[in-house]
Parts: sequence; C-alpha cells; structure tokens
Amino acid sequence: MNKTASATSSNLGIQYDDPSHPFLVFYVTVQLILILAGTLGNIMVILSFSFNNKLRTLTNVYIFSLAWADIIVTGFILPFNVLGILQSHHFFTLNTVLCEVIAFFCVTACIASLWNIMVISVNRYVYICHNKYYKRIFNLRNTVVMAIGVWVISALIDMPNFLNWGDNRFDMKTLVCSYDRTAQYGWILLFVSEVYYFLGLLTYCAT
Repeated sequence: MNKTASATSSNLGIQYDDPSHPFLVFYVTVQLILILAGTLGNIMVILSFSFNNKLRTLTNVYIFSLAWADIIVTGFILPFNVLGILQSHHFFTLNTVLCEVIAFFCVTACIASLWNIMVISVNRYVYICHNKYYKRIFNLRNTVVMAIGVWVISALIDMPNFLNWGDNRFDMKTLVCSYDRTAQYGWILLFVSEVYYFLGLLTYCAT
C-alpha cells in the first residue's frame, strides 16, 4: 500500500502525508460542508416523517428510507473520510477491520440510495400513468417488503467481499474505505450488472 500511496501522490502532485496541502484543505472543507448540510437535512426529513402524520404516507416510506441511506454516508462515512485524509492512509492500514466495516456501510448505503431512487421513480410513474393499479401494487405490505428488500439486496451485494471474492480496503485515489476495484473482476462484473444494469432494466420494464 505504501508503494501505491507514493505512486498516486506522485502522479497527482499531492503528498497525502501533508494535510496542509491546498488540495487536501479544499477537499476536507468540502467534505465538512457535505457532512453538516447532508446530516442536518436528512435528520429533518427523518423527524418530519416520524412526527408529522400528514407526511407519513406509503410513498414517503421510500423517501424516509433514502434519507437513512444518505445519513449513513454523511454522518458516518464522510467523517471517516476526513479522518483518513488528516491521518493519512496509515490510520486505516493499522485499522483494517474498521476500514472493512466502513466500506461495507459505504457500499450498502450507496446502493440502497440508488435503489430507493429507482423505487420512487417507479412509484411516481405508476401513480401518474397507471393510477388504477397503484393501490394494488403499492399497498402497505408491498411497500414495506420493497423498502426492506432494497436494504437486504444492497447488503448482500457487498457480502462476497467478506468471503474472499473481492475485497474492501482504503482506496488511495478516492481517499475512502470502499470496495477494491482490482481485487476480483468477477465481483466487479456482478456489482455493475446488479447495481446499474439490473437497476436500469427494472426501471425500463416498469415504464
């Protein structure tokens, strides 16, 4: 990993061991803004859904789920990103288990966010274009099953990384703990097909 760090920093002209580098200062500033705005905004969405009966609709269940996915990123993942920048890659080199856990939540939350947006899009399409089928498709049971299913599928997609088919580690290019794009190309193919191709296929078929 040290060779990778050296090569990456040399290619970009950035010394990751120097948190005072102008690029890293700018990057950390942007991250802190995203952490503050994203966390507060999503907390407001979650509280509004939880305590305002008028907003507690079946459609908003997916927005509620999306807010949780986003708050995991802004309230949990991004702070560790900042820590990784300030402490350099050495922190996660010494805390590999923590990095794997962060990567798991990062992958799961990001996939769940995409899938929640997909379900919201399909939900709105059915409501507008096929309204007579809306209550049959998006009833209470189906809504709960789909909302939970999004998170189960998102978590399962990353599970092969814990079974030596793929890997989670600190990425020197993005400065985050995430899945290793070069560990197993078979898993990358699975990831791309399930997250993007299958996601697009479902949306296309629904519309």
